[in-house]
Amino acid sequence: MRARLLRPIDQSVEIKPHREWTATIGDKPLGIGIKPHGINLTCEDYKMYMRTRDALLSGPARRAALLEGGIVWRLAWTTCSIEETSSGPDINNELSHGQIKTLELGGKRCAETILSQQDQYIIVGVYRVLRTAAITSWWPTSEVWASSGYAVGYWSYAAESWFQQRLKRIRSGDAMPMNSAEWRNSLRHTVLDSRGFISNIEKLSAYRV
Repeated sequence: MRARLLRPIDQSVEIKPHREWTATIGDKPLGIGIKPHGINLTCEDYKMYMRTRDALLSGPARRAALLEGGIVWRLAWTTCSIEETSSGPDINNELSHGQIKTLELGGKRCAETILSQQDQYIIVGVYRVLRTAAITSWWPTSEVWASSGYAVGYWSYAAESWFQQRLKRIRSGDAMPMNSAEWRNSLRHTVLDSRGFISNIEKLSAYRV
């Protein structure tokens, strides 16, 4: 679940089209870089990913990442402050970086901060596997996370416990990047429990006092 804070903008402001970062293979976002097939990454590779991620989050993408929710929010949270989301986007700064999307609400033109897919891939640590169409990542992509049992609408204690355990294993060299199928299988055991939880909440919400 994500929250969006929109800011009305002056009609005279020139709006530049949203721009995807052009680090691609063909028409596909590159992420952190290319990983040779069959080669395991190390803790040093993870540190390089962190430097790349943190460099991205030092710019306009940091606010958009906090608004994204889920695993992207958690990874951005360590380098950002919640206060950055409360005042609305920095129009002058973020328009120049292509990080703003505009829409009409109540007759007013408003702006919201967005992430490109390339931005999201960098934040979760995606690599393209050389000579294949596959991707592998240190953390699950937003799409995989949204289909997992941890996606219950807020960052839960269970999600934080899983995150800390995963981080500990990465730092000790016991965890490697995984592809989408491996991530889905890894997170699958929590799906039924969370669906039951969400179903119960929906049933309780249906009652009128």
